[in-house]
Amino acid sequence: RLHHFDDSDKEEINDTINVEDYKQVLIDPRTTRYSFTFRVMDLIPYTKYEFRLKGFIGATPSAYSNSVFIKTLETIPDKIDNLHGYVWNETSIVVHWTPPNSTNGPNF
Repeated sequence: RLHHFDDSDKEEINDTINVEDYKQVLIDPRTTRYSFTFRVMDLIPYTKYEFRLKGFIGATPSAYSNSVFIKTLETIPDKIDNLHGYVWNETSIVVHWTPPNSTNGPNF
């Protein structure tokens, strides 16, 4: 399960992203490797994720590891909708639009 947080980094969004295709890795206990790397793909831009791991021996689980929080990079905002405008006076116009569903970053 991946929990994601809003852009302010302060409040967890109520939804939890359930990762159905989790990665099971079998490691030979006699291995001399002490470091492993995995890439998680198709995440939401400008979103903070919590990662933690749990080991198993057979069906017996370990406790979860400490959490690591990582925020994905920002990207271009979603499309703006309902753009319209009108003349205000001889030197000005007024433009209105509906903000995008996701700004995908802090500076929209």
